[in-house]
Amino acid sequence: MISLSDISLEKLENISKITLDDLRNPEIFSRLRELVAEIDTYGLLKEANHLLEDLIILLDKNKELIQSDPPLFKDCKRLIIYLKFLAIIAQSTDEIENLFKKHLLLAIWEEISLEERLRLLFLLSSDEVTGENIRRRIIKAMEANEEKIGKENLERGTGNPAVYPYVKNWLRDYISFFSAGKEAREELEQATYLNQNKNVKKLNQGEREILTGVIKLYDFLCFPPAERTEIRATGHIPAITLNPPKTEEINKIGNISKPAVGVNQTKEVSVDETINNLAELKQLAASYPPGSLERKAVEEELRKLSAKG
Repeated sequence: MISLSDISLEKLENISKITLDDLRNPEIFSRLRELVAEIDTYGLLKEANHLLEDLIILLDKNKELIQSDPPLFKDCKRLIIYLKFLAIIAQSTDEIENLFKKHLLLAIWEEISLEERLRLLFLLSSDEVTGENIRRRIIKAMEANEEKIGKENLERGTGNPAVYPYVKNWLRDYISFFSAGKEAREELEQATYLNQNKNVKKLNQGEREILTGVIKLYDFLCFPPAERTEIRATGHIPAITLNPPKTEEINKIGNISKPAVGVNQTKEVSVDETINNLAELKQLAASYPPGSLERKAVEEELRKLSAKG
């Protein structure tokens, strides 16, 4: 049996020792959940991959959990999905598409900084075409998402039948709220829709916050940030302002020793041609806050290029 003290960022190797009986211990599972939250708070990509792989192996060895304890199996799957979002730059394009098509609301609910991770994913794509393809596939995945927000069907105007409150239908409702051919939607349009749309008014506060996260992410993807245009035009990488760690989690965790973090070594990752040299990579790394997920990933890429030189 594993103990609570054995589950920490400094002892990730112990995760592989967890047994099915350990998982059934509420305190052990709660500590695992806290560990994932710590990884999220500090943007620890390598640790997210490590824990993700161990949990996948653990569930694969205990497939009977699906029948013997469905609630526990579901909770374990949620942790795995959570970790996949945290380590999204190490996932295959098909897996990324699946996450946004079937599990987007979990990421929104957990307040994962999806925009930050997607910016990094696009920057570290092998080339601009690849990054653009991933972006478009995520948009299509969201437009096919059948997770529900709210309980009441969406009204669509006279003569049109109501539809289920799926994410895909919320997005259609959001798009149709504005005049056709609108070049961009920003905070003003988002606020107008959220405050004036009759379907939104039926949601409770929690559901409204989830919907807000969905449409903000959708617009981020549909209308790429100005920094992408700036990169192509000037080669300059503007700094990305990160959200501060969640205060309550920092207070709970306290000071911890963080192991070195880098991009998953099994995945080939390179940066866009405009920043594919050491000098520009150093400038890019310096533009991110120390210890951030983005800075660590770029520094890992810098080490790779240095080694090749």
